[in-house]
Amino acid sequence: MILVAGQHRLKACERLEWDFIPAIFLDNDTAIDRELWEIDENLRRAELTPSEEASHLKRRKELWERREQERGTTCPTFQKSATGQKAFASDTASATGQSKRTINRSIARADKIAPDVLRVVAGTALDTGSALDKIARLPVEQRT
Repeated sequence: MILVAGQHRLKACERLEWDFIPAIFLDNDTAIDRELWEIDENLRRAELTPSEEASHLKRRKELWERREQERGTTCPTFQKSATGQKAFASDTASATGQSKRTINRSIARADKIAPDVLRVVAGTALDTGSALDKIARLPVEQRT
C-alpha cells in the first residue's frame, strides 16, 4: 500500500493515537494517477506561492496529457475531446476547486518561465503573480 496524499494528517492521527483513520483506497491507480492525486492535494492548499502553483500545474498538465494519450483520448489541452473527456483546465478545476482562469494563467506563466527560474524566484519578493507575469513577458533570452 502506498500513501499518496495526507502525510501530515497521518502523522497527526498517529500522535493522537487514533485507532481509526478515514482513508480512500484505490485498487487500479497508476503511477500517473498517484502523482496527479498528490499534486491535486498540494494545489488545494492555500499556502502555495504563485511560482510553486505554476510549477505544480505544469507538472500536472504533463501527467494529464500523458494519461490521456495512454487512454487514447488525446485532445487539444484547452478543448473537449471527441469522447467528451474534460479538457485539462476543467479537469483540474474539478479536482482542485480552483477556477479555470486561475489554472490557465498559472500554466501560461509556467510555460514561459524556465523551471530553474521559477525555483530561484520561489519564496522571494518576486514570487507574486504580477512579478511572474512581468518575467513571462520578457524576451526569451532574458527569462533564463
